[in-house]
Amino acid sequence: MIKEGQLLITFYDHTNSQAKIEIHAQLGGKKIDEIPQLYIEVIEVPVGEEAKYRILYEQHS
Repeated sequence: MIKEGQLLITFYDHTNSQAKIEIHAQLGGKKIDEIPQLYIEVIEVPVGEEAKYRILYEQHS
C-alpha cells in the first residue's frame, strides 16, 4: 500500500492490456497510474479494504 485506498500491483511482463482491464473489472479495482517499465499499476481500492484487495490481486496477477 502506498497510501490509504491505493495498492501497487505488479503484473507479469507477458500480461496484455486487455487482460489487465478484465482483472480490474472483475476485482473492482481502478487503475489510476502506472510504471510501465516495471509492469506496475497503481490501483485505487476502498479505504480499509487494501489487505483484502491485495490478496485478490495476488491470486490473479
